[in-house]
Amino acid sequence: MISAKTVEEVRAYDDIVAVISDYVQLKKKGRNYLGLCPFHSEKTPSFTVSPDKKIFHCFGCKESGDHISFIQKVENIPFSDAIKQIAQKAGIDVVEDNKKVTKEDEIRLELEKEMVTIRDTFKNELAKKQEVLSYLSKRGVNDESIKTFHLGYCPPYFKLSDLLSADHNDQFTSMTGITYKTDDDQLKLRFRGRLMFPILNHLGKTIGYSGRTLDPESKYAKYMNSEETLLFNKRRILYGLNVAKSEIKRQNAVILMEGFMDVIMSHQFGFKHAVATMGTAITADQVRLLKRFTSQIYLAMDSDRAGQLAIERSYEVLKEFEFQVFVIDFNGKDPADILIEKGGDYFQSCIDNRISIIEFLINRTLTEFPNKRIEDVPIILEKLIPILKIEKNPIIQKHYTQLLSSRLNIAEELLLDKLKKSSYTVYYKRDYNNRNKKNKLTRAEEIVLYIIATKLEYRKKFDIEVMNVDWSNTTFNELSQLILKTEVLSQRLLDGIENDELRKELARILIEVDLMESESLEQNWRECLYAINKHKNKARIDQIREELKAIQGSDNDKSIQLLTELQQLKKGI
Repeated sequence: MISAKTVEEVRAYDDIVAVISDYVQLKKKGRNYLGLCPFHSEKTPSFTVSPDKKIFHCFGCKESGDHISFIQKVENIPFSDAIKQIAQKAGIDVVEDNKKVTKEDEIRLELEKEMVTIRDTFKNELAKKQEVLSYLSKRGVNDESIKTFHLGYCPPYFKLSDLLSADHNDQFTSMTGITYKTDDDQLKLRFRGRLMFPILNHLGKTIGYSGRTLDPESKYAKYMNSEETLLFNKRRILYGLNVAKSEIKRQNAVILMEGFMDVIMSHQFGFKHAVATMGTAITADQVRLLKRFTSQIYLAMDSDRAGQLAIERSYEVLKEFEFQVFVIDFNGKDPADILIEKGGDYFQSCIDNRISIIEFLINRTLTEFPNKRIEDVPIILEKLIPILKIEKNPIIQKHYTQLLSSRLNIAEELLLDKLKKSSYTVYYKRDYNNRNKKNKLTRAEEIVLYIIATKLEYRKKFDIEVMNVDWSNTTFNELSQLILKTEVLSQRLLDGIENDELRKELARILIEVDLMESESLEQNWRECLYAINKHKNKARIDQIREELKAIQGSDNDKSIQLLTELQQLKKGI
C-alpha cells in the first residue's frame, strides 16, 4: 500500500521523542527520556525512550519497538496507517504502491469502506423520514449537528440486503458489528427502527454504531451498541473526540459527559470540547487517549444515581494519570436539558462555578447525613478517607483535610491521624538506575549482544574470535543466532524478529546497555569475552573435578589427561 521509499523515509525519521511526546509526557534523564507507560497503568515512570537508538522500551510491561510500532499500538491501527500518520507529522510525501497488501490490511480497508457505506445509507434514510427529523427538532438538534455527527435512521423493515450487496459475505458482514445471529444461525440486522449514532474514532474513521429506540413502550434497551469488532472497542472510544480534539487542546480542558445527545447539544451551543464515554465510568484506555490532548477534565455526568456513581468511579483512574478533576453541577438537570432550557450563558456559568471532585464528593457524602451526629462521623470518614488518600499533593490534601475537619467539627489532628493510619496500597518504586542488579556473567553477555547488535565490525569479530559460547540462557543464545544471520543494525533488527519475547528482550538490552564512548568499546569487548570464558572455564573445572572423583585413579591415562586440562584452565582464569 505504501511505497518502499516512503516506508524507508519514515523509518529514517530520527525524532522518536517528538512522535511519542504527542502521547506521553517525557522528561529527560541522561541521554534517554522517561515517562509513564501508555500501555499499562503505573505510578513510577518505567517507559524509556532512546533518541540515539530510536527505540522505546517499558521496563514494566516489556512493550518495545520503534516510532512506527509505537503508533501502531497506541492508535490500534495497521502499519500503513502508522506510516501515513508519521509521514504527515514529519512532512514526508506519501507515495502509495498497491502491489503488496497484507490480509489484515485488506480486511480493515474493506471494513472501513463498508462502515462508511452503511453510515451513508442510514443518513439517506433519515433525510426521508420526516417523523424522525421532527423528533430531533423537538430535542433541539439542528441540521448542522445532524451533518457533523452523521446522524441516521434504520427503518424497522430494513434487511441486510438493504444495506449490503446481494453477494455479501456473511463472515465479513458479521465483522461490522451491526448484525446478530438467530437460533437457526441466520444473520439479522440489529438496529431496526432506531435513530443511528455512528461512532467515529479520534481519527475520524467510522468504527461502529449506536442506535436509540424511538418507541417509548419498547421492551428493549433505549440504546444499543455494535458488537465489538476488529475496529470497535468501546473501552477505547470517546464519542465526539474526532470533532472535539482541537478545541480540547485550545481550551486545555475536556468536558466529559455520558450521553450522545449531551455532546451534540454542547457542540451546537459552542462548547466544542465535550465528549462522552461509551458507558458510564471512564476507563484507563479512554483516560490515556484524553491525556494526549489535556490534563484537565470537567465531569458533567447525569444527575441520576448511575451518573453520580460514575463520577466517584472515575476519580481514581483520572488521578492515577495526574488529571486535574472538576465537577460541573447542573442542579439536578442533564447537560442537554440545561442547554435547551437555560441557554449557553447559564451553561458557561455552571462551568465557571465548577468545584473540585474532592469537594464534590465531600458535599455529596455529607448530604447523606444531614443531622451530622457524632455517631455518623466514623461512617463518613470511612467513605471519605480513601478519597483524600488518592490525592497525592500534600498541599491539596491538607486543604481538604482542613475543610472536612471544619465541616464535621472535629480536630484536624484527629483527622490527620486517621489519614496516616488508614490502610492503603503502597506502590513499589523501582530505582531506574538500579532496576536490574545482575551478576557479572549476565551483564557481560548483554554487553556482547549489544555490541554485535550495533556494530557490524564486531559481529564479524565474533564470528572469527569467539568459539562455542555457552550462553547462560536460551534467550541470549537465540538472539545471538538471529543477530549473526543478518547485517541489519540496531533498531532495524527489531523489525526482523517475529518472536515477541525475543524482540522485547533485544529492545531492553539496546536501551539498558550504555556504551557510548568509542575508545572504551574494545576494552569492554575484551573484558566481557574474558568474563564469559572465565565462567565457561570454571564450569569445565568443576566438571573435571567430578570426573576425577569418579575415576579415583582407576584410569591413569585419563587422569593425566584431565589433570593437564585442569592446569591449563586454571592458568586462564
